Amino acid sequence: MTIRNIFVTTLVLLSASLAVAQETNVSTQVDCVKYLNRQDSLNRIKLEYFKTQILEPAKKSNSIPKSNIEFLEALYSHQNLSWVERESTPTLDKPIFPIFRLEEGQLGIFSFPKYNCYKNERGYTTCDNLSAERKVIFNNLSEENEAVYDPNPELKPNQDAFNKIVSKGEVIVFTSNTKYLDQVVQLSSYADECLEYYHYQLKNQTAEKPLFATRFELKLDIKPNSKIDKKIESQYAKGCYDCSFKYEPVKTFATLEGIDNIFFTYTDTFPLNNQLNNPERTIRMLLKDGTVVILWSESIDLFGCSCL
Repeated sequence: MTIRNIFVTTLVLLSASLAVAQETNVSTQVDCVKYLNRQDSLNRIKLEYFKTQILEPAKKSNSIPKSNIEFLEALYSHQNLSWVERESTPTLDKPIFPIFRLEEGQLGIFSFPKYNCYKNERGYTTCDNLSAERKVIFNNLSEENEAVYDPNPELKPNQDAFNKIVSKGEVIVFTSNTKYLDQVVQLSSYADECLEYYHYQLKNQTAEKPLFATRFELKLDIKPNSKIDKKIESQYAKGCYDCSFKYEPVKTFATLEGIDNIFFTYTDTFPLNNQLNNPERTIRMLLKDGTVVILWSESIDLFGCSCL
């Protein structure tokens, strides 16, 4: 059986469970076992689907901007890495990076620590912080994996770490309706009892609705899509997540020029991104059966799931 036939068969099977999910109101409890099994199935096929149905046709097209194809190639290569490799990559070496502003004067690119946990030789659980940012901030390995909570948490700049990890400061920032060239000027770390992140300060602090940055000269079609927003909401499964809270609306704001089924979305408030439980930036893909899947996402846990 070919990959294409496998996709068709898999998507037909998934469409039945999708229909059930779409008929379920977001306020209604769903069958979480079926939902999670379906998510596992989608996660197994979505990258190959992206390659065969999006990337390869785009590379053969004469109408899609070269920069968009280069971005798709970089996104595929990055997502095709192992989880450890992907999360160990310095933020500014990734294809795309999220922008948030939790406080006035603190607009920046955010990076979040990811922990690889395993049983050590003595049978105890050990968790290694994979973040490249933390590795340059803490040179001592024993300090690197310890929780560093500050009783008076604030952004702590580290010029030495900035010099080590930032080889090129220029980035292209995309807002909800435009783009502009900006400069990364500082690397800081923040840690309190329930939230930890690394913050690349941007020079321009006055932009309205900044959402993400990249090195690629992307050509976007800026346009909302209420149909996709409703599809995303219909797929929300209340009560089926490790840490659940009220559904927070996702807004589609752009597609890649020449590619209609790749969507850039955000969940947020402005000008400060601190009013929701889970401010988020995502790239999503529409499958042939109508399912919307996430290709890339970054979010801030302001709900405090790590403390529950």
